[in-house]
Amino acid sequence: AAGQQIISQLRGVHVQTRGIRVCPGQPTPTVACCFDGRGNLRSGVADTGLLERELTGEWVARFRGDIESAKILLLEANLTLEAIEVCVGIAHAANVPVFFEPVSVHKSVRVVPFLSKVAYLSPNEAELGAIVAQAAANFDCGPPEAMGATGAVESHSSVLHALGVKHVLVTRGEDGVYASSRTSTNSGEGHEMRIPSLAQLRVVNVNGAGDCLVAGLVKALVESSGTGSLEYAVSYGIAV
Repeated sequence: AAGQQIISQLRGVHVQTRGIRVCPGQPTPTVACCFDGRGNLRSGVADTGLLERELTGEWVARFRGDIESAKILLLEANLTLEAIEVCVGIAHAANVPVFFEPVSVHKSVRVVPFLSKVAYLSPNEAELGAIVAQAAANFDCGPPEAMGATGAVESHSSVLHALGVKHVLVTRGEDGVYASSRTSTNSGEGHEMRIPSLAQLRVVNVNGAGDCLVAGLVKALVESSGTGSLEYAVSYGIAV
């Protein structure tokens, strides 16, 4: 029932739903979250087993034409490695930029085999540390500094740039977003900035905050066809 309700609401605002896989008799994947008195997430339990079983590489390959014609392909780490590989492969061959949202510390490392083909990566600080640690193990690029050390976010972002990621967008809660860009892995030149969060806002809870930021950011990137300011896109995402 929950899944059908979601589909109905999406259709009500004219969102294309033909790519949603409906599995009769199976429960819709759900997430239960607990928040503290300040609205911050304390714990959560997710049931995404159906997604991992049914959203296969074969299924997503049916939408090759949609991926090839996209301005940006947005992926997240609830997908299996097989599904991510198929999506990234299609997008890379068609020169479609890939935006990857890590979802959680545990699942964030699923992006590591594909870092050279990711244009935008949006981890929080804990996910950033996990991704770099796994990358160091996979690619023998040296042990990363401990997260929390001075300059750790910057140095971790540099590791990801060296592995091919063009834009690293680190969400930092009340401290806003650290954004680092490098268009060539052969050049040490790049651009970094710190975009503050909105001041003097009362947080009820942070449920969906990261999703809203990514949605607004991607919307701004798509509307500018990739030629607009990344600072504006991030600021738009924060405002959303």
